[in-house]
Amino acid sequence: MAKARRDYETRCSSCHGLDGRGGERAPNISTAPAIIDQPDRNIYTMIHDGRPAKGMPAFDYLGEARIKSIVSYLRAMGRRSGWVLASGNPQHGEELFFGKAECGNCHMMAGKGGFLGSDLTKYAETHAPAEAREAILKPGNSADPNQEMQEVITREGERITGVVRNEDNFSLQLQGTDGAFHNIMKSDVAHVDRSGEPAMHVVYGQDLAAGELNDLICYLGRSARQEDYDVKKPVARPTR
Repeated sequence: MAKARRDYETRCSSCHGLDGRGGERAPNISTAPAIIDQPDRNIYTMIHDGRPAKGMPAFDYLGEARIKSIVSYLRAMGRRSGWVLASGNPQHGEELFFGKAECGNCHMMAGKGGFLGSDLTKYAETHAPAEAREAILKPGNSADPNQEMQEVITREGERITGVVRNEDNFSLQLQGTDGAFHNIMKSDVAHVDRSGEPAMHVVYGQDLAAGELNDLICYLGRSARQEDYDVKKPVARPTR
């Protein structure tokens, strides 16, 4: 991705801008729906063949691999730009993440939080705000079957709730809601209740107001916002 970024900044940014949102000589190619909705092959063709009528030269000399990398970079830049443009208060979102919304009970952000769910520190680098909203409001639509909550009841009556991390014919390893791992022999198990419910909370649409949801989503986009700042931050030049 670093090479694709250099290619973009060297060949494209003078017209389309460092953030891809357009300039005086070329349009927005990072957040414009007309571009976002295009399949990758169409974007590839535009770069490869150019658009002479619009003053854009062909970049076929870069070769297939480099052009595909630029397409991937444009997609990633569009996701980051989407986060940057999202409205909301990320500071309040952080309070919600580790408070009312209880996301931090299972998920980690920047080294803080739980271990039961995935680490969301870099979530915004591979997902768009709309995907985050969908995942929060409808977690069952994209739930990983390996992230389903299960309750193991031992022959001694002990109940352990969590997510199965490893399993073979003789044993299973369950990570409990407290983050601790429990190694259990199947011969000691009386019953396993596989609820089919995702580990993630399923009533955020009821628990959070619309503004709170926006704030939470903005907080998830923190890594994208930071990278955007780094791109546009002026570079100090040494003085003689």
